[in-house]
Formats: sequence, structure tokens, C-alpha cells
Amino acid sequence: VRPPHGWGALLGLWAVSSLLVWSLAPVPFRIHYHLAALPAGLLLLGGAVRALPGRRGPWAGVALALALALAEGVGFLRGVSLAGSVWTPHGISTPLIHQRTAARAVQDGTPVIGVVPGVDPAVDGDAAVLQVLWWSYPHRLVDGRFALLVPDRRAWLFFVAPWLPGWQVLQQAWPPEALTVRFFPKRRGEYPFVLAFVSPASPQGFRPAPPARLANGARLVGWQVLPLADKVRLLTLWRLRAAASREYHQFNHLYVPGRERPVQVHDVPLSSRSWRRGDWLLTWADFDPPLPADAWFGVGMYTYPDVQRVPRLDAADPQAPIRLQPHAPLGSDTSSK
Repeated sequence: VRPPHGWGALLGLWAVSSLLVWSLAPVPFRIHYHLAALPAGLLLLGGAVRALPGRRGPWAGVALALALALAEGVGFLRGVSLAGSVWTPHGISTPLIHQRTAARAVQDGTPVIGVVPGVDPAVDGDAAVLQVLWWSYPHRLVDGRFALLVPDRRAWLFFVAPWLPGWQVLQQAWPPEALTVRFFPKRRGEYPFVLAFVSPASPQGFRPAPPARLANGARLVGWQVLPLADKVRLLTLWRLRAAASREYHQFNHLYVPGRERPVQVHDVPLSSRSWRRGDWLLTWADFDPPLPADAWFGVGMYTYPDVQRVPRLDAADPQAPIRLQPHAPLGSDTSSK
């Protein structure tokens, strides 16, 4: 069967089309964007082999196919080897062997809390991997972008990376003598796993909180305002008196006198399905500076997704937020009654 007239020009245009399109695009292009043009190149090579005179064509086709297969195989093996040992931007995620080795290192009979960027195994990669690796081992997951759980007994906190704010908060709040840290390497150039072994202790560096007990068993025991590079962080410390059977979020609102509505709102999920009686719960929210001298924070919790505020057990108005004034004298009771 003879190819149609002009097929060579058409295949040539197909082969370079993706290169032309993406070179003119205002966004960076990746090598896999050109996969759509790969068949055109192979068809052109096949047509060139078919055009060879005599009996050399079939043998040349076999030799070309073997050469292409060998080149692709070697390239694939080199790529896999490189991806498994060196981190590259926009490359494949951490190879399973590193995650499995680190996950096994904490399976010594001590409970484990995995601190990950997202706790839903259906959509969050780290959560899915740890859920499988610890399938038959007691563990919990907490979203280390917004909250941190520390048990009242010895436990491992398994941070998938030190860039998670939860790791920074643990270093600030937990006494050094009750914290043993091990960095578990991944690939060259990649953030390591952080394996933190915590012993029972009381968090440090918090201002005493006004009386604040919620109906879900959470009690606010401390808080602090910390300056960051370009933000102001509100850090709250809770003690949990019961496990939770539903999802809770914490509201963090910034108010100024004369304004009924908050001027800044930063609500955060609390990974409440991982709560256990006796846990310390640390949460944080970052606000834009500066904070006016007479500003105050209103904090509390609500159910999610129905957004029903959790009542207070120690206030005349159960729906009143817990009032925290950053510029109030230390030890003053600033709670809403």
C-alpha cells in the first residue's frame, strides 16, 4: 500500500508542531508536552526505512527498531535511577523505598502521629502512603499546616518535611529535654523526614488563658502572639478531655473597637477525628500586621461542614467567642462573659 501523496510533509509538520506551539507560549514547557508529536517521528523513520532499495529495507527496519528499544530502555533506567537518588523540580515524588524505611523506623510499639500536609488519603498523597504503610500499626494523622497534636504519653511525631509549620511550633513549644529528634534522609537535595520522639511534658512559652471550656471537651489553657517575617502569628494551646466523633474547625477573628465584624478572619481545620483524651492541641493562624493597640482576637470552634458554633461552658453567653487581647497586661482576664 503506497502512502498518500504529501504524507512526508504532513508528518514533518506534525513532528515539529508541539515545538512550535510551546516555543511561542508564554509559559515554560516540559519535555512531556511533546509526546503528542512522538508518533510522527517514528512514522517518518519507518517511511525512510521502507524507501531503502532492495532487501536492505526489512533488515534496516529490524535494526532500527532494536536500536530504538535499546536507547529507550537505557534512558528509562537512567531516568529512574536519577529520580530515585536526586530530587529534581517538577519531578516524581519521593520513591516509596524512602517512605517505607522511615515509616518502619518508628514502629517500635510506641504510638505514631503522622504530620502531613492534608489528612484525606483519597486526595492527599502523603496521607495515602502513610495510611498504607501503617495499615496494621496504631497511628493518627494531623494536618501540620494548621494544627499539631501531642499525646500525654511517649509517642513519635512523624513529619514528612521540616517546612511544615507544625515542626516549627513543636520546637518552640516543647521542652528540649522532652524532645529527641532524628532527621531521616530522602534523596539528595530533598527535605528529610523529621522523626520527633516526645516524652510527657507541659508546653512552654504560653500566656495563661482566661477560663474557656467548650462543650466538645476542649479547654483553652494558653496562647501567645509571635512576630514572623511578614505576619503576626496567634498560637493557641488546648487540652482535650475527650475524643471527637466529628469534624471541628477553629475560628480566629481579629476585632477592633467600633467595628462589629472582624477585620481579619483565619479559620483552620483541627484534624479532630484524630483527637484522643489527654492530648495537647496546638493551633495557629497568621495575621497581617500591624495589630492596633486596642485590637483583640476572638477564638472558638465550630462543627464542619454545618458550621454550628461549639458552646462555651463557662460564659453567660455560650456563643460568645473567647476574647484574647495581645496588648493586655500578662495575667489579666480578657475573656468575654
